[in-house]
Amino acid sequence: MALIIPFIQSLGYDVYNPVEVIPEYISDIGIKKGEKIDYAIMKDGHVTILIECKHWAQNPWFYMMDNFFDIFTFRVPNSVF
Repeated sequence: MALIIPFIQSLGYDVYNPVEVIPEYISDIGIKKGEKIDYAIMKDGHVTILIECKHWAQNPWFYMMDNFFDIFTFRVPNSVF
């Protein structure tokens, strides 16, 4: 969180506005219900950016392969892993 919040702020988003930046966003996609994504950035009521955070020592490919289908099904324009 100490790295992610300043990163989101540097992109010009108000992290204190719960309509613009939603932590622990629940994305009910297909048969997967209750899946949480670390941060969702909204614009005009639509998700525009999803941010999923992982520990630096974890292999990102392990998580990315599982999430690619969800992201493309969800049709999010920008996603950051």
